[in-house]
Amino acid sequence: PEDMVPGILGGYNLFGNTAWAEKTISVPLPHTKVILDVGFVKIDTWDTLDRYLLYVDGELADMQELTGSLYGTVNSCGGGSADNLVPIRVEIPHAASTLTLRFQSGTDEAASNEAWGLQYAKVYTKQDDGGCYACPVGYYSDDTGPDCRVCPIGKYADTTGNARCKICATGYSTAQTASTAVAACNICDYSYYKDGSGNC
Repeated sequence: PEDMVPGILGGYNLFGNTAWAEKTISVPLPHTKVILDVGFVKIDTWDTLDRYLLYVDGELADMQELTGSLYGTVNSCGGGSADNLVPIRVEIPHAASTLTLRFQSGTDEAASNEAWGLQYAKVYTKQDDGGCYACPVGYYSDDTGPDCRVCPIGKYADTTGNARCKICATGYSTAQTASTAVAACNICDYSYYKDGSGNC
């Protein structure tokens, strides 16, 4: 299909009825829900009751039947027909600091006939109204907005509930954003200097 681009996880002759893809990610910001945007690639002729399955933290969170005629009419990367990128959006209650996603198919045939893959999987957090939460270490929130923002390079936040990040000492900077301790401040390379923002 026109909206399918090269480069997917899985695919024809790779992901079939016995395959699964799983990843655990960190979710450091306070939240009450997660929103998942998934680009599920259905490859070849899926029959009646063939479906995709999404598990979140070991529990079935979403399941959709993707039969042969419902999605796709063009053979893009499979051995038969009816391939398509199926955009899926799921919103579920969630508050933990980690999130384990597991994708698999509910098909009954091998990857040579009923294959699948993932083009993308994006995770967003959502905080329902009704409570205020302290930003975690490595983040801050000032009076310009209600959301926690990451401490930039050259700064760190070693406690929760910060209105601003702390700046590394003169001649020092952090190597990455969201630093959580003064120990993350390293001496600048001899050919650089620290400017007023804490960057080398």
